Amino acid sequence: MLRVRHHVGPPWPPPTGAYDYTLTLCRSDLAWEFLRRSPAYQRDYRLNSKGVTRAPRCLGASPALTRIRRRARTASAWGLHSFVDPALPAPSSPVCWLTGSSVPMLEGIADRTPSGARPDLDVRNLTSARHLVLGPAGEQLLLLRDADAALTLRLHGSRALLTPVSTSILFRGLPEPDLVANALSILAALVLRPNHNPHNSRDLLFLRDALIALDGRCLGASHREIAAVIYGRQKVQAAWSSRSRWMKDRMCRALAKGEQLRDGGYRKLLE
Repeated sequence: MLRVRHHVGPPWPPPTGAYDYTLTLCRSDLAWEFLRRSPAYQRDYRLNSKGVTRAPRCLGASPALTRIRRRARTASAWGLHSFVDPALPAPSSPVCWLTGSSVPMLEGIADRTPSGARPDLDVRNLTSARHLVLGPAGEQLLLLRDADAALTLRLHGSRALLTPVSTSILFRGLPEPDLVANALSILAALVLRPNHNPHNSRDLLFLRDALIALDGRCLGASHREIAAVIYGRQKVQAAWSSRSRWMKDRMCRALAKGEQLRDGGYRKLLE
């Protein structure tokens, strides 16, 4: 087995359905799945994570809470606000991207809702609110995600985890109207009608297979063994001995795609 140290996926061979969660991920979460498999990122995390963050804590029905004690400047080289443990899969990770049109960031003020008024945000009952990150200066980064999109809401003022809040969105300078409209549209969808249903598009299935191929190769599995995890042993036995090379070629393409996305190409998923 090769490079076991860098393996962060399910145990190998993975149980049936171990990678099905990837079909419910938006593009930015898929980007994290490839980045966390990078040996270079894992090394950077080990060198810079001490004293930076505390592990996420699940507070009942509320989003998981993560505290950042200090920011590591080198995290920005990966496009991240702060380092995140590569052992955490996307649904459990407080990943906050700094750039990328598919993960816009909005800034706002959170105030306690006046008595009798309807709050704008109640994160304890918001299914798209996965994580709340508390920064070293007291800012709150509310990470909203569903199967279609992601958005970071950077809040100042009242703690959104403690009580439903009213919010005022801030825009500095003269922002581009199209970008603002897109970000507000994503925010409205994540708050009012989040989608958590899996997608079975051809592109998404190929990205899932690329992750399986990466994990299998990391542990020394052959193309045939990787294909058996994806298609089942009976189908692989018939296809591997036939004249057609479609399955062998697909495994080669899946591994090449996985390595390309792991080694920097993940940034294209953020655009």
